[in-house]
Amino acid sequence: MALLIFVTYEIYHLISKLRGNEKNVRMNNFGIALTVLGGVYCSVRFTDFAMIMLYYDKRRKWADNHESLF
Repeated sequence: MALLIFVTYEIYHLISKLRGNEKNVRMNNFGIALTVLGGVYCSVRFTDFAMIMLYYDKRRKWADNHESLF
């Protein structure tokens, strides 16, 4: 929940900065970079979660049917 609030806050500020409401160029670049980093993080976590949900049963069946080295 806190992550979603943070991402929403950053997206709001990204839009504000892109529209030119913020006059400090250095803070504009920092806000845009922070927002992009947050977006990349969320997309990677979502992709990881989706792959785990799609392949969890297949991986478990594969692991149960194959011998391990230990």
